[in-house]
Amino acid sequence: MSRGWAYLTMVIAVPVFAVMICQVAMLATTVYLHRYLAHGAIELRPEVRAVARVVIWTTTALKPRQWAGVHRYHHAAEDTPDDPHSPANFGGERRGAWHVFWHNAPLYTHATRDPRLVGKYRDLTADRWDHWFFDHGEMGLLIGVGVACITMAGVGRWLVGGWIGIAIGIAVGLGASGLHAASYVLAGGAINGFGHAGIVRRPNSGYATNMPVLAWLTVGEGWHRNHHLAENSPRLGYGRQLDLGWVAICGLHHLRLATVTTRGAAGLRRFQSLSHHSI
Repeated sequence: MSRGWAYLTMVIAVPVFAVMICQVAMLATTVYLHRYLAHGAIELRPEVRAVARVVIWTTTALKPRQWAGVHRYHHAAEDTPDDPHSPANFGGERRGAWHVFWHNAPLYTHATRDPRLVGKYRDLTADRWDHWFFDHGEMGLLIGVGVACITMAGVGRWLVGGWIGIAIGIAVGLGASGLHAASYVLAGGAINGFGHAGIVRRPNSGYATNMPVLAWLTVGEGWHRNHHLAENSPRLGYGRQLDLGWVAICGLHHLRLATVTTRGAAGLRRFQSLSHHSI
């Protein structure tokens, strides 16, 4: 490969690697944080939970029990003044959605410090692994960025060669990590914001709405109205609506690494009973 093509490949590697990291992070988010920990729709084998926790730790720096607690409270206070990140509290519809989109991270951080959530969900407790590792999000993020830089430094040395290739690879790793972080935060903002930008408040789903394109990009999380209609369902996509999170769960189930819980089965029955027109 010529030097010019090698440099171009490294430039292209920034968004490609960022997308790969972001999709892995979103898959761990939807399967582990959302459908397992927050809603109890599925049960995961210990080895799957361990891998998911490491992925969340090194790609997002989130504390799983905090994320699950905020999300449960969001459902309990759906589109009311107590909802931690409802667009209805910031002007509603598109105006409120844009506010949540750009302020999703601080809204989440503020919610984690809400005294109403402290101790509210007693099943979400820290274990020794949390105390030793997973409660230290900054350390996990540094490890994740370090792995990305080392990986791309190896690719750069192979494609470009020498210390220049290694330096370019490190820069690619840093760029991809930054792009992933921005994409992950903004994706969450889009789901929490535009996912609740409906004009009409509906029974059992508030202002929630489905967003097909976002669902394709966020492994099914964009089917937001579906989710609020049957929050404990392990499946978010109805019929032919693509839900890669559910595809992953089915794969894990085939490998005997995941099962649908009683709560999840009840949610799934409710989900399947919904007509196409109601969704």
